[in-house]
Amino acid sequence: MTQFITESERKKLFARLHHHLFWVGQLIPYEIEIDGENIELHELVWQLLNKKELLDKDNKHIEHLISLLSKREKQDETKLKEMDLTHQEATVLYDETAALLRTIMDLKEIETGEDKDRRERFDHRTIQKTVEDAKNWAKFLKDIKS
Repeated sequence: MTQFITESERKKLFARLHHHLFWVGQLIPYEIEIDGENIELHELVWQLLNKKELLDKDNKHIEHLISLLSKREKQDETKLKEMDLTHQEATVLYDETAALLRTIMDLKEIETGEDKDRRERFDHRTIQKTVEDAKNWAKFLKDIKS
C-alpha cells in the first residue's frame, strides 16, 4: 500500500519552502525543461554572473526567464499543496521548487546588480584579510629569528 504524506507533513514542507533561509544548500538546477524547452539553467546563470556589464537583451532575457521559472514554481507549489504525494515524490518536488525559488532570487540579484556589490565587498575584505595574514606571518617569522 502506498503511503502518502500527511496534511501535517505537507504543511511543514510548505512552511519550510517559505522560510527566509529556504535557499541554504539549494543548488541552481543544471538543466530544466519548461514548456518543452530544455534550459541549461546553471550555465546560463553562471554566464550572467560573470558578465562585466549586462546589456538590454540580457535584462530582457533575465525577465523572461524569471517569468518562466515563476510560472513553473507556482505549478510545483500547487502540486505540493493539493496532490497526493509519497514521501519521495514530495521531497523531489520540494527540492525542485526550492531550487527554482533560489534561481529566481539569484536572477533578480543579477538583474539589479546586488550580486556585484556583494562580490566587490567580499573581494575587498578578502584582500584586507590576506594582507593582514601576510603581515602576521612576517612578524611571526621575525620573532622566531630573534
